[in-house]
Amino acid sequence: MEDVPLMDWHDVYQIAVWESKSHDHIRASLTETIREYVLNVLQGLLSNQDESSLLKAYIVQWNKFANRSETLSLPFGPLKAMGGQQLGDPNRRNAREGSVKKIMLETWNSCIYEVLQQTLLDSAVKLIQSDRCGQLIDSSLVIGISESCVILSGAQSTKKPKYVSQLEHVYIEGTKNFYRSRIAEFVQEHGIRSYTEYAGQKLIEEEIRGRRYLETKAEYDSLSKLMDACVQLFVVDYMVSYNLDTE
Repeated sequence: MEDVPLMDWHDVYQIAVWESKSHDHIRASLTETIREYVLNVLQGLLSNQDESSLLKAYIVQWNKFANRSETLSLPFGPLKAMGGQQLGDPNRRNAREGSVKKIMLETWNSCIYEVLQQTLLDSAVKLIQSDRCGQLIDSSLVIGISESCVILSGAQSTKKPKYVSQLEHVYIEGTKNFYRSRIAEFVQEHGIRSYTEYAGQKLIEEEIRGRRYLETKAEYDSLSKLMDACVQLFVVDYMVSYNLDTE
């Protein structure tokens, strides 16, 4: 998608305003153009040979596309949605359903994210694990995936935030897998008293990390789910294991 002069945007808007009988045709043509563009992006992404390069390339393309989804919908505001309502009217139930932004995000979802999501999430989890090990990482890549999941979930017609839920799952499972063996090793090497300090410190670290990488809006409740899992891991599961060992 190339930059378009302001006058061209104005012309598009005028056409959308005056050619009301052609709205369906305009929308169909626009949808096909968006799909062609997204498929070309996918081919470029698939040319990356490793997960790290793919993740970086995805974030670059996603940021560009997400920004375009905000601006491209503006000149097409007069287009009528499925139910004959105008997209520019926020009070119309169908306005959001047929918005250009929604078309763009749904196309990106079906053509790119659904194809690459497992690789992208795995790459993000690996970066988070490296972060836990004290290695320097590009945190914008993990944040970018999180933002992508939130925006794509918001474009879905279902109320359940599918992609946010998927990110939560791999993030929390990755956290548990990372610490399970380390907890046992720490207790064996340093003892129970030192472990209480260790557990408290890790709970603080994971809350800070979760605030950085997970969506913190109340409707998603991602951070609370993470911290519940961490308390279960560092406190409850450990106490159960300790009591079994001392019986």
